[in-house]
Amino acid sequence: MQPSPTVTENTSIRSIALAMAALVFVVFSGVMHCDFVHLDDTSHVFENSTVRAGLTVDGVTKAFTEPHASLWVPLTTVSFMTDVALFGLNPMAMHIENVLWHIGAMVFLFLALSRMTQRRWPSAMVAMLFGLHPVNVESVAWVAERKNVLCGFFFMLALFLWIRWAEKGRKAFWWGALGAFGAALLAKPMAVTFPCVLLLLDGWPLRRFGLVRWPRLVLEKLPFFALSGVISFIATQATKSRNSVLSLETLPLDARITNALCSYGAYLRDLVWPAKLAVFYPHPGVAQWTPALWIMAALLAITGIAVWKWRRHPYLLIGWLMFLGMLVPNLGLVQVGSQARADRFLYFAQVGVFMSGVFLIDSVLPALSRWKMAASGIVLAVLGIATASQVSKWENSRTLFSHAVMVTQNNAMAYEHLAYTYVRSGDTKKAIEYMEASLRIFPENAICWNELGAVHMREGNHKLAARDFRNSLSLRPNEPFTLCNYATALSAAGETASAEAVFVRMIEGKMASPQVHYQYGLLLERDGRFKEAVQHLSEASRLAPQSTAVSEALKRVQGAIL
Repeated sequence: MQPSPTVTENTSIRSIALAMAALVFVVFSGVMHCDFVHLDDTSHVFENSTVRAGLTVDGVTKAFTEPHASLWVPLTTVSFMTDVALFGLNPMAMHIENVLWHIGAMVFLFLALSRMTQRRWPSAMVAMLFGLHPVNVESVAWVAERKNVLCGFFFMLALFLWIRWAEKGRKAFWWGALGAFGAALLAKPMAVTFPCVLLLLDGWPLRRFGLVRWPRLVLEKLPFFALSGVISFIATQATKSRNSVLSLETLPLDARITNALCSYGAYLRDLVWPAKLAVFYPHPGVAQWTPALWIMAALLAITGIAVWKWRRHPYLLIGWLMFLGMLVPNLGLVQVGSQARADRFLYFAQVGVFMSGVFLIDSVLPALSRWKMAASGIVLAVLGIATASQVSKWENSRTLFSHAVMVTQNNAMAYEHLAYTYVRSGDTKKAIEYMEASLRIFPENAICWNELGAVHMREGNHKLAARDFRNSLSLRPNEPFTLCNYATALSAAGETASAEAVFVRMIEGKMASPQVHYQYGLLLERDGRFKEAVQHLSEASRLAPQSTAVSEALKRVQGAIL
């Protein structure tokens, strides 16, 4: 082990850490002007009744005992509840807190690396690359990704405490590392690779392989592996509860494997040249063997070189294995969602690449010359400018999805969510344009067909609306909400018999809601069948006694009978 830093060195390290924190805060300060976005911020924050209620005993209990939106991230949910209790539903406060958690993760990474290696410049440079890189904008500027930065903070804190335990052998540090690791897992299960990282760091820079016997190296980490297993199981069950995991019939294994390999290549490209970052990258859905095999060959070549240079440059292999291994849980071999990859999945893995590159440069050019410092400053300045620019893309949902449409191809999801921003602003012409663009790319989107039908209804194009709802039902035949919309559109288009058949089918199939009885009542009223209309409007009133529209319709029809 390396000797502990002196008091003077500690003072210098604290000064560096404060300077790093100030710089990263300035670069990310644009998040203060960012709003919530209508992607996960809805379900996780401002439309989440548990979060909106603030910090309550019942809310904390639900956070730890019930999954939400197919995720089990109780500590993250509690942090949102605390924010609401302190600041209300304030996007500025929540964004600033995200920045602070990210800064905390960067600082603890710097402290851990500097203690392990006793090499201040490369440790600071690795931490600054992590703190300033544009791929981390998604994790910081997206309120719902609090789980990423919160997990990152406790992950790096656990790493720092583990280093202190390895130095001093004090049990308090070991227990502190285990507790911080547990908190990281409760924020987001992405931290499950932590014990594997500890084993890699035993090789370098801790160099414990020759000093400590293998059984002890493994035994001391068994509680960490056990905690990873337990949390992974709970998180997997939460995901299965919402049927979020795609089956092999939906997404074949060869498509998953080739996408995983291609993702490695894309991640490396984005770390070197982060020019086209987006909130969503569409999955190709089919195997891409040609690019995948080329990328696999490149990965194997880099691995071979790192193994070859192990004795002279051990950080190459350790950093490279960290990059490869920490991405494994998020490569889509078990596919959750429809993305090919995501910037947020790089949050931990990028550190391995930065370690390999920076420590290699520091080894080849050990002197801290002026030009070396100047080059470092230029790199960080370029990253800072790119990051500040990327933050501006997260100002609101429209800027976010407009950017995604610009920098990606065939991004049906980006077109769809961009359309929703125009629906909310009342620009139905633009909304229809972007929904149709989304459906040309992915016509199997039942939800988008339904939303397009709703917009056509608002425009008074009832026949087009009926077509859209019919297309949606061809994909989801027994969706009650869409069936009601379809019957309503048919009724408005004058196809009374067809509309009535759908309403009767829903009522007999016990799929009737207050809206079904209300719309059926209006159809019967228009058809002059007032007694039947009263029957259904009365049922709608019983099911939805607070509805003014239902009560007014019921009074009107009752008056017509009298």
